[in-house]
Amino acid sequence: MIVEEKYEKISVLGNQKKRKFGFVYLIQNRATKEFFVLKELKKTSKNQHLVNQLRLESEFSFDHPTLPKTIDLIENESKIQLIRSFSKGTPLNEYWYTIKKKNQIPTLEKILTALVQPLNELKSKSIVHCDFKPSNLIVEEIEDELKINIIDFGLAIDLTKKHNRNTLFPLGYAAPELILNDINSIDHTTDLFSLGIIIYQLFTRELPLRHPNPSIMTNLQITHPIQSHRKIPKQLFHIIEKICKKHCFNLPPNRYSKTNITLFLNEINQQRYQNLEEIIVELNKIPKYLNTRKIDLIKFFSKPNIKRNQ
Repeated sequence: MIVEEKYEKISVLGNQKKRKFGFVYLIQNRATKEFFVLKELKKTSKNQHLVNQLRLESEFSFDHPTLPKTIDLIENESKIQLIRSFSKGTPLNEYWYTIKKKNQIPTLEKILTALVQPLNELKSKSIVHCDFKPSNLIVEEIEDELKINIIDFGLAIDLTKKHNRNTLFPLGYAAPELILNDINSIDHTTDLFSLGIIIYQLFTRELPLRHPNPSIMTNLQITHPIQSHRKIPKQLFHIIEKICKKHCFNLPPNRYSKTNITLFLNEINQQRYQNLEEIIVELNKIPKYLNTRKIDLIKFFSKPNIKRNQ
């Protein structure tokens, strides 16, 4: 099949400057007028690993309304094209910045609640997304409810299969087990860890443990605990701390055996929240409108235009 015969390219999706492979397009079926996503990659002698990555992504196909479905994979000697279902909506960070400060806690609860079903679906299939970041969480408002579509399974791992590839990860959001390429300690809490980083970023508009040197930043992410921030309520920060628990290595990780690293990481994973439901229970204990300003009654009644004793 020639893609261009059946589909029309409508627009380029995402930031192509940051994209490590090919192009991503919004396309439309010429007959049905349905929209889809096309990932297209020209084959070269240097990008075989990216070709394999696109093939692997095509295998992560779901019949869940908030998870992507593979429509077609077309491949010839010169290029590979993956057609996936399209999720309409707004990236999580763009949606969040429209929320008033006083509504942040209840909105966060809605977001996490909307993610319960898709994350449970992934867990039931032993799939870890491994690339949680705001641009891969697409928010769709349906009346008063939120629907969160999880997209881009290019880095995902099926824990039921053997892997001989290195783990890839988004800098700033990845759990230590991804950075250390320890597939044996990757589990469903790996995605929750990234979700904790996202929550931190939504409230502060910055990533924790930032550093201009990527190598130093990566080392900080492996072992250094996340620091509190004035823009994050204390009760919420305690939740983020537990979501993002990490082992404190006394020595550089390369000084330990692979077996010990796996042991350390698995132990700390068990100390994190094990599912979103646990996080939501803790979130419910936080006053809904922490940021609501209180009226200073003394100042209010001291205004000259206030008539008393009427």
